[in-house]
Amino acid sequence: MKYKLSLIFLLFALIIGGQAKETKSPIVIEADELTFNSKENIAVYKGHAKVRKEDLILKADRIEVKLDKKGDIQRLVAYGNVYFKKGTTWGKAKSSQLLRDKDLIVLKGNAELHQGNAMVEGEEIIFYIKEQRVVVRGKGKKVKTIILPK
Repeated sequence: MKYKLSLIFLLFALIIGGQAKETKSPIVIEADELTFNSKENIAVYKGHAKVRKEDLILKADRIEVKLDKKGDIQRLVAYGNVYFKKGTTWGKAKSSQLLRDKDLIVLKGNAELHQGNAMVEGEEIIFYIKEQRVVVRGKGKKVKTIILPK
């Protein structure tokens, strides 16, 4: 059981955190509307927002992307009906944040992470990328892990 949970959390880091071997493949972002503030280097995508990189897909009602001075993604925040998928691993939440400068990923609001025959859920899932450590909080309800026998 401990091995299966560790595998889920490692996959979570690789999928959302982008800490796996960086590739030169493009990141494609689509939405119904884009607003870009060049003064603050923030792009806001509204309406059926979707991010794709290779076989990773992230969907949300709204996605905000903060770029650093080099034009790389520093922070990515998704709001409303957040869904992501890479291979057979998928998850959902009301909102999510990727904070590259803090090596931190946060899923909030009925957060779920599924991989193969295992699932973990809580009100908030916090992943500390460098430490390979995950904290799942219930915030008034129990956290839950389900592992189905093969």
